Amino acid sequence: RGTCGCEGSVRGAMAESEHHGEHADALKERVEVIIKQMGVKDYEPRVINQIVEFVLLHTRSVLGTAGEYAIHAGRSPEQITEADITVALGKVQGPQIDPLGLMEPISPSGFPSKPNFELLQTIGKSLNAVPLPELTKKAGLSLPMEDKCLTAQNYEIPDATD
Repeated sequence: RGTCGCEGSVRGAMAESEHHGEHADALKERVEVIIKQMGVKDYEPRVINQIVEFVLLHTRSVLGTAGEYAIHAGRSPEQITEADITVALGKVQGPQIDPLGLMEPISPSGFPSKPNFELLQTIGKSLNAVPLPELTKKAGLSLPMEDKCLTAQNYEIPDATD
């Protein structure tokens, strides 16, 4: 069902935004104000529609998940609390899977949280510890050794006698 109680359609959030014209128009105006406040002067008009569609889909997803948490707590889906929304957004972190605490969990909505600085440092150190291959000392382009270069012949031509 749509947010106003009507049946949703397969066409998605934009169909719903077209159906609920005044709500979508108000949301489009707010998105345009935000874009202008960010200093963006030149953009395609379709960008506004894409942002509105994303906002509607994400909001519907979060409210649906929060409604499921409300049902689990013994309330109806219409009795969503702030705690339900907080859990649905993934702000309450559950048990950590990574014992070192390097990995940030992905929220139930599917959005990964910001990259963990320590994890990025660990990955960078391990990648930078591997030395680069030596370059050839011949004239021309400086390429890695022939066995490490992707320009080597990777096929065989059969003999005419075979």
